[in-house]
Amino acid sequence: MNNKSGVLENIQEKILSNPYRILGVTCDASIRDITRQSSRLKKYLLAEEVPEDFSFGKISELTRTIEDVDQAMQLLSTDEMRLQNALFWFWSHNPITDEPAFEMLKEGNAEGALDVWSKLVFESDTENVKPVTNKNASAFHNWCILKLILLSLNNQTPSSRYKELATIISVEMSMLDSSCWQDFKDSIVDEIYVISQEELESLFLRLLLDFQDVCKLPWNLGVMEFKAKKDFCSQALASLRREIKEKIDKFSDKKMKHAKADLDIYEFLVETPKRFKIVSKIVSKEDAQFFITEMTDKVADAALSSAIDFYNYCSSKKLANDYYKKSKGLLLTIQEMTKNKRILAKIDSNLEILEENEKLTLCHYCHSRKGEQDYNYHKTLFSVPVEVPRCRECYYIHKEMEDEASARETVRVILVVISVIVGLFTMIIGGFICYYLFKFLIFSVFWEPKKYSIVPKDNLDGFPPADHIRKVAMDAFMKALADRARGR
Repeated sequence: MNNKSGVLENIQEKILSNPYRILGVTCDASIRDITRQSSRLKKYLLAEEVPEDFSFGKISELTRTIEDVDQAMQLLSTDEMRLQNALFWFWSHNPITDEPAFEMLKEGNAEGALDVWSKLVFESDTENVKPVTNKNASAFHNWCILKLILLSLNNQTPSSRYKELATIISVEMSMLDSSCWQDFKDSIVDEIYVISQEELESLFLRLLLDFQDVCKLPWNLGVMEFKAKKDFCSQALASLRREIKEKIDKFSDKKMKHAKADLDIYEFLVETPKRFKIVSKIVSKEDAQFFITEMTDKVADAALSSAIDFYNYCSSKKLANDYYKKSKGLLLTIQEMTKNKRILAKIDSNLEILEENEKLTLCHYCHSRKGEQDYNYHKTLFSVPVEVPRCRECYYIHKEMEDEASARETVRVILVVISVIVGLFTMIIGGFICYYLFKFLIFSVFWEPKKYSIVPKDNLDGFPPADHIRKVAMDAFMKALADRARGR
């Protein structure tokens, strides 16, 4: 199986770089003719001249060196390699029709050569091919080679190129599946080289086609009849099975322990089954159904394990993203693609567990939205810390309630202080009012003061002035001093 990205890219390697073309000979050239042409070509290259040969440089430009010639000789050193390369170069089997067409190709008239061979291949004005005979066998082969060259050079849309490619392969398989295959083989390799018709057909298909291209071709290889069909289809299935198994193994080796692992799983579920379409192109409907069921179960099983790993990781890390919904979506997608009872039972079991766990993570306050780690309510009950699931919306509502309660408490405290101050002020004012009221009532109304003949003792109106008081005090002081002196 070639490692090219597709058959259209593979054409340039198989045909435009074919060792027969490098040497400038047809594929039926004998070993002696090939050796003689190699020596002749080297002389031209040393002289920096371009020989006229069967390389058809006017159809597609070709640059050759002595190293290229030596390498081409090595590629044609064995019967097996000569036969492989002969499948992708011109065959001169009927000189009456082939020689004129070759001359046109040397002149760059590809359409003229194609017309010569087309008349020998197709019924008039139809796409139905004629029976393959010894006279037109080389026309079948050469028409296909020229069409492949033109196909690689033209800038057609992919769909039209693959449609044309399907016709080319069908025509070539008609020749290889006819009795003329032996003439083709004998003109290239020795009689001692053994290869069956079935092996030759399979060789052509395997060298040209990547099984991915089979899916793009507008035909159904499964309904075609040719001797290599069974061998080719079995190899196709084996190759496809290995490819899908490698994809599954590679996917299973990935660690689905990150927040965006669900995207990788979805891509695996979508992209891998696309390869299953190839099967319906190469085998019967029953065989294709069996293969698709087998591979689908393997894909579903691998995806299910990865989905479980993704959920367990997100749950253990308590990620804020909606991993319950993503995990459930993955399980439902896997459920739709498989009919395996074991896998379906496992999916149902995990869906039940998922739904039960999802209920535990619903917001405790609204019971409709998912609780989020950053907004959960933390409380200590009976000396045990408890985390109550709470969503973002309820968190902000609770915060608004707390802010409102805090504001109300602040206003209440302010009112108490104001009330105390007002009460004290009211008590003081009321005390003064009561005092003067009672004083007036008692001393002015109920208890009038008696009238005395003398003035009160505190009434000092008309009392001696201060100078007189000082003089009296001084006289008393001097008298006291005299009495003390006499006492001595």
